[in-house]
Amino acid sequence: MIHRPPHPYARRHLAAHAAAGGILDEVLNLETLPYLDQARLSSLLRLTEAEPNTLKWLLLSAWRSVRHRWSWDDLDANAVALDVAYLAAGGGETPHRPTTSRLTWKPLWVEWQSGGTIVASNARGPLRIAVGSPQGVPVLATLEGGRQIRLWDPATGQAIGEPLVAPDRVRTLVIASTPGYLVAACDGGRVIVWDAVTRLQVTTIDIPEPGPRALAVGELDGAWVFAAGGTSGVLHVRSLDSGHQVHMVQGHAPVRDAALATAADGRLYVAIGYGNGQIQVYDLTSGTPLAHEVSLGREINAVTLGRAEGRLLLAAGSADGTARVWDALSGRPVSEPFLHGDEVRSVALTTTGHSQLLATGSSDRTARVWYPHGSSPIGAPFPHPAPVENVAFAEVEGRMMLATGCLDGNTRLWDPVRPSAARVAVEGWLPSVGLDAGIVVAGVEGGSVRLWDRASGNPYHTFTVEPGDEQLYKTRRAPGVQVRLGSVEGRRTLTTLYRGRVAIWDLPDLHAPVLRGETTASQGHIVDVIGDRALVASADSSGTVHVVDLIDDAVMVHTHLRGATRLGLVPSPGRALLAVEGERGVHLLDAETGEPLYDPLPGTLPRHASVCHLDGAEVLAALDPGGLRLYDLRSGELTLPPLEMSNTANGIAWVRVGDRELLVTAHFATVRVWNPRTGRKVSEVPFGTEIAAMAVHEATDGAVTVAVSGPGMVLLRMSAATS
Repeated sequence: MIHRPPHPYARRHLAAHAAAGGILDEVLNLETLPYLDQARLSSLLRLTEAEPNTLKWLLLSAWRSVRHRWSWDDLDANAVALDVAYLAAGGGETPHRPTTSRLTWKPLWVEWQSGGTIVASNARGPLRIAVGSPQGVPVLATLEGGRQIRLWDPATGQAIGEPLVAPDRVRTLVIASTPGYLVAACDGGRVIVWDAVTRLQVTTIDIPEPGPRALAVGELDGAWVFAAGGTSGVLHVRSLDSGHQVHMVQGHAPVRDAALATAADGRLYVAIGYGNGQIQVYDLTSGTPLAHEVSLGREINAVTLGRAEGRLLLAAGSADGTARVWDALSGRPVSEPFLHGDEVRSVALTTTGHSQLLATGSSDRTARVWYPHGSSPIGAPFPHPAPVENVAFAEVEGRMMLATGCLDGNTRLWDPVRPSAARVAVEGWLPSVGLDAGIVVAGVEGGSVRLWDRASGNPYHTFTVEPGDEQLYKTRRAPGVQVRLGSVEGRRTLTTLYRGRVAIWDLPDLHAPVLRGETTASQGHIVDVIGDRALVASADSSGTVHVVDLIDDAVMVHTHLRGATRLGLVPSPGRALLAVEGERGVHLLDAETGEPLYDPLPGTLPRHASVCHLDGAEVLAALDPGGLRLYDLRSGELTLPPLEMSNTANGIAWVRVGDRELLVTAHFATVRVWNPRTGRKVSEVPFGTEIAAMAVHEATDGAVTVAVSGPGMVLLRMSAATS
């Protein structure tokens, strides 16, 4: 057992010395792993794995799912991230750890999406990946922030060189292994070619296509060409070196995707998937279309071509949730449709050994691998915490691997056939969470609610709430139930909000909640349980603000604020505050009377806010995507300079841990703890993937329980460290 962090020299070189001495396994344990240098350990281990379902296998699976957020400076964060991932992977008890922050984080129980080796991370926006082996060296390319392309070693997850920056937003990219090129298609029709090894720009080619979505590279008569198309419906086939036009194919719908492949007879073919559900195959050697045309009926998201047993196969993924495979030259189906629970976003074909494999990535948050000539999947699905936008096969370290690009910003690597890292799936995305002394509750996308025993993590029965008529949550996920726990009239209650319908439930039997009442809320509403009241607040287009007690349907506030647009209910000691954004700033009203309590604060309504008594003053903590701000409500002045940050705001709460007043905030993939007097970050928990919401509960022993929802649920205990 390590009682204090090792000396920095030992931390940096311990793994290498252990490997040189043949005892690397002795330092691969829960106690030591958080202190090791992630980059060096990744290089030493590369893709080596322990025997499936052993403790070492679970440990490495956990570490590889969070190593992209490993910190050299914050050892506490490494430890708790590893502990959470280890429990998610199916591991047992985690150790008591030394801390440098004077805070101890202890995961109580975990039901969290896990699996795969994360080899690239932190992409934002629509995720695009490409894999290849220029000069025989495996390379993964990812698009970040619209214009920035990073290259990675997929065996170690280490970045290769500095990012490549395109002059315009990149729509799609591909790696051409034999010429060793990285090719990107940008807004405005600019196609940029880099040398994937030297990372030097080779050429820029302009095509008359404002929104190129499709891009493919192939060899035609000894020269390399690319095919690019998009919203105009035209597919441009040009020389990769000179930009000279080889062919131009005019379609009758936007081009959604394209693929190039050489058949056994040496002829180059292109498959074009259109937005109207049609797929056309052309012989580019002769420049003529094949007689057949394949139709799926729904828009095509992805197409690919691949050779198998002397035949050229065509695979496509559709918005109807199916993928299909045909003989590309005859147009005859090869198998029955391959089914997903939501639209298929990407497809890939490969041959490994004597087997042909088809991979599909879907908005149902899974990737699957199939034999193209069957309709049953090979093994269990690969679970992801968000829609899978891209799939691609690549040979890495002598193994055929599947790379997946997920909308949580991470790219993962899987062995498509053999067990490869722990795979854990959970039930749906949980957009909201509530917590009290005995239970945890979460809203689930699609309209259901889940409950757990807080101490053990044992689930109670899931139940479904009725939706209203309003579609209020316009996100890439299905609308989810928003939940609030509280005590109303001395009884434990749950308030739910789902598509415009507000309901309140008594919880005498956690297996069967009892509906007390429901109502339909207006546009701009917000619901919360504050004190012993369940409140529904709304603002209409005229600036009239209403607050209604849900239990007795009594109107508590009916007032007019000029320019009132957005509003929120803010937890505050002893009362409920109603925050309303108006023309003069943010107004803070008493939620029971509507009386103004403070002068308006400058700016706009924060995404999340909470009030606390701090050093004799009432301090409002406001969190939005721009950062964290603390206001003294007596003066309206900031108590600290703003803490700027670029993360998504997902929650905020004041807590007291031991004798320390602290502020807890939830962001895109991290929960952070702050000292509100200095603005210094005290501690953080990196979750490795996107989170949705946070709830806290203070215990009588000075500890705090933090619940985090997203692709599952994590419950942690935060307490003062003991010597």
